[in-house]
Amino acid sequence: MSNRFLIGAFAALLGLAIAGRAAGEIDFHGCLTMEQTHQVFVPHAGSVVVAEIPVGRVDLVIEMISGADVDLQLIDVAFGTEIVAWPDGVLHGAGYECATYAGLQYCYSGYNGIGGQHGNERIDVHGVSNRRLEVRVYGYTAGTADVTVSWQARGSCDGAFSLFVPLGQTLPLGDVPVCLDDVRIDIASDDDVDLRLVDETDGTLIVGYPGGLLDGASLECVEYAGVEYCYSGYNGVGGQYGYEFIEINGTTTRPLSAHVYGYQAGSADVTYSGTPVSGCPNPADLSGNFRVDFADILIVIGAWGNCPTSDPCPADLDGNGTVGFSDILLVIGAWTP
Repeated sequence: MSNRFLIGAFAALLGLAIAGRAAGEIDFHGCLTMEQTHQVFVPHAGSVVVAEIPVGRVDLVIEMISGADVDLQLIDVAFGTEIVAWPDGVLHGAGYECATYAGLQYCYSGYNGIGGQHGNERIDVHGVSNRRLEVRVYGYTAGTADVTVSWQARGSCDGAFSLFVPLGQTLPLGDVPVCLDDVRIDIASDDDVDLRLVDETDGTLIVGYPGGLLDGASLECVEYAGVEYCYSGYNGVGGQYGYEFIEINGTTTRPLSAHVYGYQAGSADVTYSGTPVSGCPNPADLSGNFRVDFADILIVIGAWGNCPTSDPCPADLDGNGTVGFSDILLVIGAWTP
């Protein structure tokens, strides 16, 4: 291992590393049903970037609610094409309309808004998105907007891509979200490159030399956050440097990020797989500890009473607008043994 350490240190000291960029990325998010809400302040006559959406999203929906006169915009990142935008977008009208762009149907509520309410707009992308998209909001008047981006599960969580790993550089491979079963990440390279895995919650290095929970030369496993993690070791499968894997046996309970480090420069092939877990995370897991237990009872009690009209109310599990005894019963019904 000393030679590998010296190579990495030598590259760092002499600044010989070359900036690299992955030709693809691990994309587990696309195989899960997702909904993300962003609250933004939009200045008058200004545009705010809300989110960038990768390819491979099924039946993408973008919804906006605002009391101000603000408009949704949707941009094709690669070409700068305004798919939805007034006055020159492919879709730019006052009322509901649809158009085909890059082989997919895009539909837009129109800038007059849903039901004639300015600021309440929607964009639908039917099918599997094939362009990296940027969501923006433009302000005809200043105000706050809630923008929700959602998509349906893709079904398959398998994928593969290739990339060039520069000497002495760490490149991101992609994220591993919670609620996936039996995740495996493999890398295959004729050069000495190493996998790394980080807990995005607190920065814990789970896999990685030196200092990771798993940082040895050969196969080893460790339990972390209630899940077993296994690593082939930096010597590689069968003693072949550059041929490594990480396995997560069980359901992921932490958001993770995977990386690769180049002790030598070279090309690498990455494959990954995992299985979405139905009903995860459990809505009754209010504490986020991936268990339904007494901590969740305490959260319900702490939120007791009528829900505020302007804020989320996750403890209102039955959705009746009030946190009460019926919500405690739902927590007990979902109790983790």
